Amino acid sequence: MNRHKLYPLDIRERGVHLVLEHQENYRSEWAALTSIAELYIPVYT
Repeated sequence: MNRHKLYPLDIRERGVHLVLEHQENYRSEWAALTSIAELYIPVYT
């Protein structure tokens, strides 16, 4: 399955902007990405 179709374009764009806006508050881009993802992406276990 194409991962781009999992989330609508506006949601993906918002995620990118959130990471870029808050990246300076983290030690790395990956740290910012994972922290924001934990807040906004539901985890199904």
